[in-house]
Amino acid sequence: MARDFSTLPQLWRKRCAEQGDRAAMRYKQRGIWSTVSWRQFFEDARAIAMAMSAAGVGPGDVVAVLAENRPEWLVVELAAQALGGIVHGIEPHATAAEAGLALQRSAARIVFVDTVEQLAKVRSSDAADLQLRQVVAFESHGLHAAEHDRIVRYDDWLASGTRLAREHPRLFDERIDQGRDDAIALFAPGAGTAVPVTQGELLVRLWSALEWMKLDSGDHVLSFEPLMQVGERVAVLAAMLALGVLVHFPESSSTVFNDLAEAAPHMVRAPARFWARLHDRVEQAMNDAPPRARRSYARALAATRRGWWRRALLRRVSRSLGLQRMRMAIVVPGDVESHVAAWYRALDIPLLSRPAA
Repeated sequence: MARDFSTLPQLWRKRCAEQGDRAAMRYKQRGIWSTVSWRQFFEDARAIAMAMSAAGVGPGDVVAVLAENRPEWLVVELAAQALGGIVHGIEPHATAAEAGLALQRSAARIVFVDTVEQLAKVRSSDAADLQLRQVVAFESHGLHAAEHDRIVRYDDWLASGTRLAREHPRLFDERIDQGRDDAIALFAPGAGTAVPVTQGELLVRLWSALEWMKLDSGDHVLSFEPLMQVGERVAVLAAMLALGVLVHFPESSSTVFNDLAEAAPHMVRAPARFWARLHDRVEQAMNDAPPRARRSYARALAATRRGWWRRALLRRVSRSLGLQRMRMAIVVPGDVESHVAAWYRALDIPLLSRPAA
């Protein structure tokens, strides 16, 4: 794709127009995978942007997200940036005090949360509450017990934003066209502070990511490293917008291993502990297996030259984990222990080290 864009929303709008009803993202909810098309991605972001604008969000205003990875995370990202806003992701496992401090320091005007538990973190912070105009909840489950004049449902914003988009059909595109490469796009987490990243710098990071990505259009990526980490967002956006990759979001951080097996992605970015735990799950299962199965497994791993049955056995292990198509198993940050790395090499899945951000 040509690199003649000043901002991320301009690149994103072109990709949405080109891809139309093709799948952009998949997400799992209550055990079922659902798909978001590029057309829906654009329409949802436009609606949320219109609702944000009606709530007073404009150039330079900060929009925070306190949530695990899900399609709405990227919808909010593109909606806010299209308005010239600045996106500030907050670690989803942050304590209430940490979340409140992040909101206060960034002077966020709106925060999106995914669960009533995250909402409780925001509501418990008086300092952050003084700054906020609106809290938007992705999930309405349990929200009736926490209703407040500044707490709204994401679906309600989608509906109101859709009406506003019909009333002002050119406004969203005009805002995207007005974007500048020197405008701040997001805050990256730093050592005790938030580091501003401009639209131009964000695009440079995106194009740089393409230099090491070995992905093709239609490949699958599983994203569960928090999107508040700029490295994860850049990798996901580069894969989607420049390469046409389909991104999968697991149901929650506790279901990642099962969702990985179902998605069978071509790329995953994860910390060393994740790759070690995946290895340990297989080792534990083999420890509980019959002696003959344990011996066959050990021989297949140790063999320098593998016959068809050894290759078949290791392919079966890979398939059971969802690794049969894996081309980019990325460790961020750091390295795994040597015996774990050797195990992945035996499965023909070399672990690659990449910076965390």
